[in-house]
Amino acid sequence: MSEYQWVEFRKYEVDFVLTWKKDPRGKAGALTILPEADAGSFDYLPNVHSILQQLAPIREMLIQGDLRPLFLGWLACCWDPEASVPPIPAGLNERNEALETMLDLYELDDALVDAVESESLPLPARIEQEAMIDRWLAKQKKADLQERLRDILSDNASTARNRLLRDIRAENEQQTWPTTKVKMRVSDLRGDG
Repeated sequence: MSEYQWVEFRKYEVDFVLTWKKDPRGKAGALTILPEADAGSFDYLPNVHSILQQLAPIREMLIQGDLRPLFLGWLACCWDPEASVPPIPAGLNERNEALETMLDLYELDDALVDAVESESLPLPARIEQEAMIDRWLAKQKKADLQERLRDILSDNASTARNRLLRDIRAENEQQTWPTTKVKMRVSDLRGDG
């Protein structure tokens, strides 16, 4: 994840739930999302492995700049009634299995989610990845492509692939995720005030 993305992501930071550590060797870094809960809160989970598999697509969503997982995490973990609601990301009413699993895991109240969905813009049209890759490939020099291929065929292929996709997206100037700014506090969403 780039430092630029962290600037966008940190709007959804809640205490120690969301952290970012810069990679000292480059411009990227590592984003950590911790489930916030009291000790024993997740003891009831019958199949943790299955839940983790269902949550795995969230990583790719974040790499693509999708702010919905961060907002839902913020919604679940922010209990300060005076906290301002961060920008509401587009597409909250169009959730995939990973987001639904996240809602279930955090036991987010349907009424609370409904309160923010009405402010959410429609899911943005994303640049088709294949066309984006084709445009990027057409601009590359043979030597650069050979070096990238060597990286992907190395022992750390997953990291090389993600770095390559990140660079392709950055070069195609993929826009930031659309949001709606609202003037609400947590107490407004929860019906406390």
